[in-house]
Amino acid sequence: MTIQFDWITDVPTPYRNHLFEKMVEIFPRHDIEFRVRFMAWTVTRRPWNFANDELNYPWTLHRNVLSRLARREIHINPGLLGALRTEPADVVMIGGWASPTHVAAPFVTPKSVVKILGCESHLDSMQRRDRFSTAVKRGVVRSYDAFLVPGTRSRELICALDADAAEKPWVMLPNVIDAKLFRDRVTSLRRDRDALRKKHAVPDGHQLWFCPARLVPEKGLLEFLPRLEGIERVQLLIAGDGPLRQDVDALLARARLPVRLLGHRPEADVLELYAAADVFVLPSMADASPLSAVEAAAAGLPLLLSRRAGNSDELVVEGHNGWIYEVDGGEATLDQLRRVAAMAPAELAIMGERSREIYMTRFNSDVCVERLATFIEGLVERKA
Repeated sequence: MTIQFDWITDVPTPYRNHLFEKMVEIFPRHDIEFRVRFMAWTVTRRPWNFANDELNYPWTLHRNVLSRLARREIHINPGLLGALRTEPADVVMIGGWASPTHVAAPFVTPKSVVKILGCESHLDSMQRRDRFSTAVKRGVVRSYDAFLVPGTRSRELICALDADAAEKPWVMLPNVIDAKLFRDRVTSLRRDRDALRKKHAVPDGHQLWFCPARLVPEKGLLEFLPRLEGIERVQLLIAGDGPLRQDVDALLARARLPVRLLGHRPEADVLELYAAADVFVLPSMADASPLSAVEAAAAGLPLLLSRRAGNSDELVVEGHNGWIYEVDGGEATLDQLRRVAAMAPAELAIMGERSREIYMTRFNSDVCVERLATFIEGLVERKA
């Protein structure tokens, strides 16, 4: 029997496109047909834009009748909600509770359909915590039959909203990346590592720390950068832009910090920087499941992550392939940064290889999509 699986999400993104392409490759082996239903083509906050022929999987774009409200992207898609009711799949995955369409979707979907809630948020990244929002989220969680999360932090949030959720089926599906780029291409580029470091003006004898991040509050740069004052023989390069650019520029102008802003860089430059770097840094204040940390693990870098990065528990084994620091750690965090800065290149390279091993075990696209396919099959069997 062929299983029809629908994935409901807001917009196309580069990392989801890779995931969906892997589904096209792997799902037929499990007799699963799938389609993606989008609520919009792009959003202002992260304005990816694709040509139709760049989406190499079955998809439908449903009209959004109200796109913006109070500076937030709002999705209200009557056609999508109608399709969920009148064109039911066997299993449907609905990604979160961020808009009216997300909230209404499980309630309009027929009871015969197995409903999976996809949730990347965790207790540190959840923005709305008022009583009303919490009650809505609790009601949404209780309407689902199963859950899809990138890691343990998201599971903890769902169980905090509804303790009974722990007894329902779960699957771990982290954000996945294209290994041909972030593992294989970076490995190839690393053969010219010395030339790449000169290209990016990294002083001889210095560690290159790399942070690809938008300049937005949730990335924690304004809180982290002052801690680098006095850290010797380190150069931090930040690839990204955003509304905090002037604030970061002002901070760098008044403090002697080993930091350079590169602005937004194309993917080819980011791959070069992964190849040239010694350490990957992500000082998140609130980050659901940052993709760049997965990229860095595939690239074979030691990872220095804030504990508030939602996938830090899955990516970092303390002292083995990286470090997790507390955003309010005070002197202990400074000592940790000094210890990293004092490490020899050979030590860091060994830790980077361990990151790649963790990537291959826990984040490899083929492994993750096979796990999802088996999970879907089990849900259908359980329903029968």
